[in-house]
Amino acid sequence: MTSNADLSMNHTPPAKQRPLSVELQQVIEEKNLLNTENRCKVISALSEINGHQILHTSLRSRATQEILSSELSYVKQIETIMKYFMGPIKVRRMMSTENFTTIFGQIETVYNVAGALVQELQSCKDENLAPAFVRLAPFLKMYSVYTCGYQKATATLQSLRSGKHGLALHTFLQSQESRPEVSSTLQSLLIAPVQRLPRYRLLLKEVTAHTPEDDPQLKTLQEALKSVEASAARVDALISEQEQFERLVDLQESLLDNWPQVIKPGRTFLKEGYFMKVTKCGTKALQVHLILLSDMFLCCRVRSGQLDCRYAFPLERTSIETILGQAVFKVECGTETLLLFAKNQDEGEQWTSLMNKIINEVKTSRQTLRKPTCKKRLPKRIEDLEEGCSPCAKVSKGKFRKRKQSSPSSSTTSLNTKIFVPNTRYFSRLSPSPPKDSMYPLRKQQALEAHKALNSSTSCFTPKRMKNASINRPEMEETKTQPRSLHFGPNAESNEESAANQLAVPKAKSVALTKHCVDVVRNISYFFSSVFKK
Repeated sequence: MTSNADLSMNHTPPAKQRPLSVELQQVIEEKNLLNTENRCKVISALSEINGHQILHTSLRSRATQEILSSELSYVKQIETIMKYFMGPIKVRRMMSTENFTTIFGQIETVYNVAGALVQELQSCKDENLAPAFVRLAPFLKMYSVYTCGYQKATATLQSLRSGKHGLALHTFLQSQESRPEVSSTLQSLLIAPVQRLPRYRLLLKEVTAHTPEDDPQLKTLQEALKSVEASAARVDALISEQEQFERLVDLQESLLDNWPQVIKPGRTFLKEGYFMKVTKCGTKALQVHLILLSDMFLCCRVRSGQLDCRYAFPLERTSIETILGQAVFKVECGTETLLLFAKNQDEGEQWTSLMNKIINEVKTSRQTLRKPTCKKRLPKRIEDLEEGCSPCAKVSKGKFRKRKQSSPSSSTTSLNTKIFVPNTRYFSRLSPSPPKDSMYPLRKQQALEAHKALNSSTSCFTPKRMKNASINRPEMEETKTQPRSLHFGPNAESNEESAANQLAVPKAKSVALTKHCVDVVRNISYFFSSVFKK
């Protein structure tokens, strides 16, 4: 068995090889290979190369040591906040729980991440700190929560110190900041986590830049730098989103009557400025406040400290045209036109170029959502829908309202009720096609005859005559003519009762109208029985 001494001897790291330029310079000097002039030139060139290599090595070592030393100093700053500020303030209850959470709520989370990174850096060997950043780079995204709340935390702390009841807090903070263990203000300590993530990125860039291409650690360093840059980009994006949202909230509050609604998901604030707008009559110019959003253009007037929005143009239907250079331009949207001019040429050029760019981007994004295959299709005829459809599907696609059927107990029809005459052409399309056998021409002929009889019986019922029949009722003598019964079928008793009821009608014109109603109902029943039931 091998002892620990043998293992240590076998695993001793090899001595670092000297650079090739140093070895080559030594060989040339020892063997005197070149003449004096050429030897001096080669040795000076090799010395220069060797000097560059030594310089890069020293700079890389310095950057590596700075990463570790700065991380230890950063952890000590967070411990100072927790020991001399968070603890005493919480014990003495010098501020409410809400304000305490706003100012110091994420300090412990940041401290845990920094402490874990210090342990990983101290465990690395041969000044190779890249694996530590590769393992802990995903946890660096937790800095986004602290960074997004930093501005609110500092504003809350400043308001508490300068408030009416903040004298005790202000005195305590001054006494703690003057301690030799602290020797710094609380505000400068609170900004340290905000500056730490960009510091990681700069130091890793410096280490990677001073690492030679043939070094085996270069790939790991590049991976660590990429991971840290991704975390930093995520934090920057969240900060930008928060700033944009806060800017939109401030703009919404400054608008008169809160019109229009500018707070919308995905909308960003781009630019604002003061311009002069020519009135419609063209006799004078008014000062306006222009606001450019990612999908909207606002033209406002300033009234009593608030913005009175006069025009709100969606950029997808807006166009801009320059008139006299870039200082004077025209904005059109639908039937509205704004003639604007800037104070100088540069400002007008900035606005026109930015607006043209944003308008093109909005229109392009709208067009990508409307593919050529997604255009609205032309409506099909009912004959086209009948192909390959069941009878129930045909009726459902017609989208007509089903009428209530009359109960058999009703024996009379009101004169004021509109008579429903079905559109035979429409119902023939919806009806299932009968099988074309030897009886098909006979059934078709019966349907045509029923339709002709229906048209002939209802030709006298125009709307005008129906109105006159329902309003003007001349009194006439009673007649013994018995009208036909409204019921048809084998029930003879119901027919006799309906006949007795009709004999009680003393007016001749009502009797005539009742007769025609009976004919209409009979013809409709014959029509439906011949078309649908067969």
